[in-house]
Amino acid sequence: MKDGNPSEIYHKPHARFGAYFVGCLFGIMYYEWKKSKTAPEYERTIGAIFFRFVESSNIIRYLFHLIGTIIILFLVMITFTETSKPNEIVWPQIPASFFNALHRPLFVTGLALFLAGPMIGKSRFLRFILGGSAWAPWAKITFMVYLIHLILIIWFYAQIRQALYMTTRVAVYYWFAAFILSYLIAIPITLLIESPILQLSKHLFLQNAPLCNFNDIKRLNSTNHQLEKLLLFAPSQKTTNLQKLEAELDAKMRLLDPASSPERNSMINETNAD
Repeated sequence: MKDGNPSEIYHKPHARFGAYFVGCLFGIMYYEWKKSKTAPEYERTIGAIFFRFVESSNIIRYLFHLIGTIIILFLVMITFTETSKPNEIVWPQIPASFFNALHRPLFVTGLALFLAGPMIGKSRFLRFILGGSAWAPWAKITFMVYLIHLILIIWFYAQIRQALYMTTRVAVYYWFAAFILSYLIAIPITLLIESPILQLSKHLFLQNAPLCNFNDIKRLNSTNHQLEKLLLFAPSQKTTNLQKLEAELDAKMRLLDPASSPERNSMINETNAD
């Protein structure tokens, strides 16, 4: 852990690639499980098999909660054996190298195992705690807090004119100070800058985006290519009423049917009159 070249372990992007890869892998597995509900070709994928295994029993989910908690706590607590002696290297080189290489992917794996049940709609207590509505307003400002907290910490330590006597209590005190100040600074910035820009971008770039009902597309897969093209490139609709959309799709199907030429001419005349 006390490496002479910390930039290779903490600062380089490739140092965190393992955790990113594990997160992407579990995301793909979750996608495969969701698709297996409607697409038979996904039923034999690894993600579908894994999440069906998690879904099958409460004991399995409790076991995954336990294993994930043990992995996370072990990776967090084991570091105290090294950091308890700041001026001495306790771990040998080989265990330290293994820890530096694998602790991030293992941490994300433990977190994914712990959250496997809530991800598929099980473990209601965890879903209530982690997905409660009370977290929603705070989740909207977390990105701004992420951008601000490092600047705040660097500013704090850069303006200190004397050495700090660092203890566990002092470290906890500084953590709470940085946490509270980061949120206090992020709230007005989010309200005055980030949220208005997001709303403006939605009005500028998403206002005229065409609506696409994938259930209707799936229902029309058996029709000819011209009908699918007519559906996918239809002009944008101002309403999201499913009944009106289905009526419009039925009208387009009748327009493409050669046997309904009188009805087609009448609908064209009504369209021109409108």
